[in-house]
Parts: sequence; structure tokens; C-alpha cells
Amino acid sequence: MVKISKTRTASQTLSFITINLGFIAGNTGIPLVILSCQFLKYRLFDCFFYVLQDGLFNSGAATAPKVAAPYLYTLAIALVLFVVMALFLGTAWCAWICPVGYVQDLLSKGRAKAGIGYFRIPDRFQKYVKPIKYIFLAAVIIISFGAALPWISNTKIRNSLYLPLCYVCPARALFVYLQIFLGILPATTDVPLLSIISFPIFLVGALLFRKGWCIICPNLGLLSFFHKLNAVSLFRRKVRCTKCGTCVRVCAMGAADLETQGDVSKPECIRCYDCMDHCPADKSRSTYFFKKKIAESKFPATRLRKELLVEA
Repeated sequence: MVKISKTRTASQTLSFITINLGFIAGNTGIPLVILSCQFLKYRLFDCFFYVLQDGLFNSGAATAPKVAAPYLYTLAIALVLFVVMALFLGTAWCAWICPVGYVQDLLSKGRAKAGIGYFRIPDRFQKYVKPIKYIFLAAVIIISFGAALPWISNTKIRNSLYLPLCYVCPARALFVYLQIFLGILPATTDVPLLSIISFPIFLVGALLFRKGWCIICPNLGLLSFFHKLNAVSLFRRKVRCTKCGTCVRVCAMGAADLETQGDVSKPECIRCYDCMDHCPADKSRSTYFFKKKIAESKFPATRLRKELLVEA
């Protein structure tokens, strides 16, 4: 049985390469619902959050309707595309497509191969950590729009508030420095100080905590509003579940529990399916795409035969 994690890694690798194929196909201008850095020389897609921040600022800063109209139009198109993409895959974009999530997974695999453990956020603190992504999201929207206010837009601080997420996003430093290393971007390419500071924090966080960035990512915060309204769903059958707790232990997002049955697609669930990969109960967990079952947890036949031999 091929593990879902292997298929997901293949999808992430292909997505990572495709997103950076701008040097072959050029930029499509399509804003993806993931952190596809806008400041790269070569990129196939745009970043939705860049378009969101740019649209909120310029549509608010432009006093003349004719000046504001193009920004509002672009923002409206981006929002429509976001809703369509969110309704299609929901938070699965984070686990299967996002290049930042891919880098985190590579770091986690490297740490695991080195035999280094990781920290897990205690259950009693989960309720305080989960809202951070929504606070982050609200701050990005409020600051972007607030920077357009007359008493701010005409000051030096305006440039720092114009693209708040881009100024602190570790993906900007990560991918810009990667292109500098490859000789694609000049070494003089400007990277904001806060992004430079957040980059090592991101790396350390990814090593210490599985999915460290995903837990607080505003992009997940926005996609999570569609966690029940998309084509991908995850179900748990109570009659099959043995309540062994494996799903709770392997879930990096703290989205699994032993009580919820039926559709267990929580806002924090990014559809990585680690819970289904490791579930020892046959057909206890299953995932559906447009209400068609595409995978389910399986009790390995080789393990079953060994247990039958022992019992005999």
C-alpha cells in the first residue's frame, strides 16, 4: 500500500517546481491561495495576499473613483478566484500545494532522519494558539486598509504599513535568497529587515514544532472559513475506531480528537492525512472528493497475517 504521505510529497515537489517555472512560461497573473512570493524574478503565479494588501491600500488611498476603480476590479477578481479555489480544495492547498508548507515538511523529515525530537504544544494551550492565525489575518487586513488613511499615507511610515504581511513573511526572505543563491536575482535585491528576522525564526520553529508556521499562518486562517464548504472531506467511523489515540499523536495541527465522528474536517485540518496513514483501524478514516471516496485507512495485510500466526 502506497502511503498518502508519499503521494503528497510528490504533489508538493511538482507544485514547488511548477510555481517557479516563470522563466519558461512567464507569469500568468493568477493569484493562488498559497504564499507564492510576489517578489521573485521568475514565478508562474501571483500571491493572493499581495493582491489583497495592494488592493485594500490603493482602493482606499485613491480618492478619485477613476483611480480607485482598477484596484477594486483587480481585488474583486482575486476574491472571486480565491473563493473558487477555496471551494475546490479548501485547506488542502496548504498541505498539498503550498511551497512554504513543503519546505517545513522537508525540514521535519531531515530532523526525523537525524533522530531529533520535536516539541508538541500541550493540549491546554491549544485553545490559545489556534486563534493566532485569525488575529494575524485581521491585523493584515486592518493595517493594509489603515495605511491608506490620509494622516498615514502621506508619512514615511506608509511604506512599512503598505504590505504588512510581505514585510514579515519568512517566505519572502526564503525564496528571494534562494534565487539570489541560484544567480537569478542580484545580490543587492532588497529584503525587509523583519522578513530577514522572521526567516531564521521560521526555520527554528519548523524544526522545533511540526507545521510551526502553518499553525499561525493567516492564509490558513482565511481558508479555514471554507473547511466545511469544499470538495474535500475527511470522515471518521466511530464503530471502526478503537480510540487508540494514534490520530491525535500524529496530527501536527492539533485537529484530531477521539470524540468527533462523521465529518471531522475542522478549521485547523489541512488534509495532510497523516492520521489516515497511521490509523491501525481498517476503514476507520476515509476521505472524499466531491462525495466520492478516494482513500481510507487500511489495516496492513502483512501485519494481519503475522497476528493470525501468533494467535494460532
